[in-house]
Amino acid sequence: RSLDFYMATGGDVKLDRLYLTGGTANLTPLAQAVENRVQVPVETWMPLEGADFSAKKIDRDLLSQRGLQYAVACGLALRKDREVHS
Repeated sequence: RSLDFYMATGGDVKLDRLYLTGGTANLTPLAQAVENRVQVPVETWMPLEGADFSAKKIDRDLLSQRGLQYAVACGLALRKDREVHS
């Protein structure tokens, strides 16, 4: 519904690419279905990709499997940081 709403009310804004994240982004057919619907390339976005965990004991296999699920947590953490420092 969100995608339909955006497409109906987005005006002249053209999408060049769409990023999926969250747990359901792990469903490979979802990305293809969305791409077919919006007619733009769709990619998954790993919010922790490129983060430096070298000093931490991180299970990299688990991070790879569940990385898409951390988008909301990362967004909330960034928002909280802005609230504290503003």
